[in-house]
Amino acid sequence: MIVNLGNPKNSKTYTVKVEEEVYMGKMIGDEVPLNAIGVDGKGIITGGSTTEGTPMAPFISAHGYKKLLLRPGFGFKNSAKKGELKRKTVHGKRIDDKIAQINIKIIDLKTDDLDEKFGKKVEETKE
Repeated sequence: MIVNLGNPKNSKTYTVKVEEEVYMGKMIGDEVPLNAIGVDGKGIITGGSTTEGTPMAPFISAHGYKKLLLRPGFGFKNSAKKGELKRKTVHGKRIDDKIAQINIKIIDLKTDDLDEKFGKKVEETKE
């Protein structure tokens, strides 16, 4: 599972790959500890997507897939036709084994060393 950590203080996002299923059963909007990914702090789950790329919908309380008639703005882009609705497949807000990527916004961070842990490694140039 891929976890995208969003830090609102410096507007950076860090991508972390997690092998364990530590956030299984949590829902969008839940406050979660970040100790499992090596960060001392707390965050809020804001969204995610499945292995097929289907987005998680915060307004579907069940887990699994649902086909819904949606307006532009969630699941598809704005269209030229006024009042257009499309039937799209979305996933519920509960994290299960189909979820490949989740987004977490950091709300309480004890240390500010995320660039050192997850930042891009700069290679030294040989002269």
